[in-house]
Amino acid sequence: ILRQVFDPAEQKVFDQALTEIKEAWPQIRQDSTLGQQDTLRWQLTALLSSVEKLRSALYLIDQSYRQRAFDAAVAVDRHAADARWTISLAFGVGIILMMTIGWLILLFGIKRPLSTAIEAVTRIADGDLTTPVPQSRTADEFGQVLSTLEFLRRHAAGRVTLEQERQRSIAERDVRRETLETTIAEFQAGVLAAFNANAAA
Repeated sequence: ILRQVFDPAEQKVFDQALTEIKEAWPQIRQDSTLGQQDTLRWQLTALLSSVEKLRSALYLIDQSYRQRAFDAAVAVDRHAADARWTISLAFGVGIILMMTIGWLILLFGIKRPLSTAIEAVTRIADGDLTTPVPQSRTADEFGQVLSTLEFLRRHAAGRVTLEQERQRSIAERDVRRETLETTIAEFQAGVLAAFNANAAA
């Protein structure tokens, strides 16, 4: 861990302080048993100096880890901001996509079939009974409306055809009646002429 935090010079100072502490401790113990107070003071001073170096090194480690924690927090905040932006972008794209799909459904699912039904009703109202009503590809309400309009168109066209046949039949009957009346009148005139000719003879 220390090699990741210290540069080589700091690592050397830390190792030297640790070595001095390790070497001074047995000497201090020996000098304290022998009663050498001046040597003991000097060694304790050297030990305190080494401990101070060690404390400085540990302080550097603490500062390094604090900086790393701060950098990590900044990175997390940056990633969170990026994630918020990405989520906002995805949300916006999703709304636009849903609105586009809704518009397409409205256009192809409602507006076009409704326009087709309105055009068929307008043609039928104008008397065009020969053009068939377009068939719907779906079995929804618009499909039922278009099927009903086609049934209405066929029924109205059948009634027009029946009326035309009735008018033609009436016209043919009137022509036959006139022909028959003419034939009867000619026959009566011929019979009267023959009676008159017989009576005069």
